[in-house]
Amino acid sequence: MKILGFIASILLVGTCVSALPSGDCSSGELKGKMAEFAGDQDSYMMLTDVKVPDLAKVSSCWWVLSFTTEGSTADITYFTYTTGDEYKGSIFAKDVRSFKVYFNRLRAYGGSDFDIRYGVWHHLCIDWASASGDYHFYLDGKMMKAGSGFKQGEVIQGGGVIYVGQYLAKATGEFWDPRYSYKGYMAGFNMWDDIITPEEVKALAAGRCSTKSCGNLLAWTDFGEDDMIGVETCDTPLKCEPRVTKCEGGELAGKVLQMDNSVGPHGYVQSFQDVPDLKALTVCAWGKTMDTSSTIDLFSYRLKDAKVGSFSVSNPTNLQLFVNAEAGSPSGAAINDGKWYHVCATWSSDVGAHQYFGNGHLAASGSGLMAGQTIQGGGAVLLGVKQRKMGVDLDWKNRFNHEITEFNVWGSVLSDDQISKLCAPMNGQCGDVISWHYFKLTDLSRDVAVKDSDVPYM
Repeated sequence: MKILGFIASILLVGTCVSALPSGDCSSGELKGKMAEFAGDQDSYMMLTDVKVPDLAKVSSCWWVLSFTTEGSTADITYFTYTTGDEYKGSIFAKDVRSFKVYFNRLRAYGGSDFDIRYGVWHHLCIDWASASGDYHFYLDGKMMKAGSGFKQGEVIQGGGVIYVGQYLAKATGEFWDPRYSYKGYMAGFNMWDDIITPEEVKALAAGRCSTKSCGNLLAWTDFGEDDMIGVETCDTPLKCEPRVTKCEGGELAGKVLQMDNSVGPHGYVQSFQDVPDLKALTVCAWGKTMDTSSTIDLFSYRLKDAKVGSFSVSNPTNLQLFVNAEAGSPSGAAINDGKWYHVCATWSSDVGAHQYFGNGHLAASGSGLMAGQTIQGGGAVLLGVKQRKMGVDLDWKNRFNHEITEFNVWGSVLSDDQISKLCAPMNGQCGDVISWHYFKLTDLSRDVAVKDSDVPYM
């Protein structure tokens, strides 16, 4: 049975701790709620009586789950703040594919390393400070854009209005174009009159909760029923419930993920576990496929620069490990006959030694793969689709049609005996870099089906 991550699951870790000044978000109609926007001009949230002072500093963070996969996304708007004079008092944040933010009508930044269209919850933050002109954009706790000297010494005039889900041409409430309307879910929209630090952003994103952080300039709980037009609300899945950090249990324990065209065209999984620098690794999973494409990634990890930070296993007709964009020796092993296989690949930096295991047995080995090199940490791990840039520019023409379970990554080379034992059920065993038990349902895109496991453990 297909499970839609944005409906059927609950999200994520720990508590949200921030040193930023906080408003009162202990109550309000949107406490513990998310909002669904219809994607037209009759769907938005507004605060016309919020007391915004002149701003020499500003930060804003919010959670979104978007599923706009067709048409232009350039002007789809998250929120607008405007006084009516866009050149003296305005902030706009736009686009689910190439994020843009404007302060006083001038674009601070935009870029292509961004794409949140496929139904996975993402955390966004922006900030700007007048004294230095410094600005930043964060995606899921990672700094994606930064600059300085932008509108240095200016202020953003206060006294304006805030609309969520629409681009507002004037303070009187005239929307610019229906194509700019946001479609999808949003939660935990907050604004501060201070600068959020990278550590605070990371804590908010890693917490995966929209219910505890609260802006002192504007809080999500400031919105009431009268402020929501054509917006449906329901309980948010972003409830700060902790992930499983031990090697048993978790929302995907005993489950198989199906990512193929019978479920939908955009099935993939994103891991939000931190990846450290790696001098060695072992990656293992149970998988089943009949995919004959030689150009697909079964999974991939990468930084912006794949030559210093990436690893993947490609080609189910002849498994091959890639490290820092360099290909290892092919395995000679095919796994695309529709049967379940337990597959592992290992790599060590010392002499570039790498190995392939199938159902607990050594299948092939090689050497000289990125000898002496390090896989830099801090990147993104995706299952089921090739990422041509870090976490984005997903190659749907070369998606991996398959079923998978018990995907784990270790930061060392496991012994032959340890790998052989992984063919048994995984309770009590998990990767120390990526753990299957750590995943939650809200790490899945909408086009992923969750089923009870039918793996033939040995």
